[in-house]
Amino acid sequence: MEIESTVKGRLVRLTDDDVRSELRNVRPEAARIYVVHVDGVAFPVKQAFAIVTGLSRSDFITDHARRAFERLGFRVSRIDVAGR
Repeated sequence: MEIESTVKGRLVRLTDDDVRSELRNVRPEAARIYVVHVDGVAFPVKQAFAIVTGLSRSDFITDHARRAFERLGFRVSRIDVAGR
């Protein structure tokens, strides 16, 4: 599956295979609220989207990244933030 999206005037094309390939050897950071599940690993959505697109995290919002991953067929979930 492939998606196209414009972020800060830049056209971004991604496939589910691109995401898997780019994140294959990446260690996930501590997640705050939302994670994307890629091959059994939960990545913070902003970390993952920045890596696979080459964009700075300040160039996009979490919701944009969440929607892109969901359109590619990845599960995005909210982590339990109770007690924070």
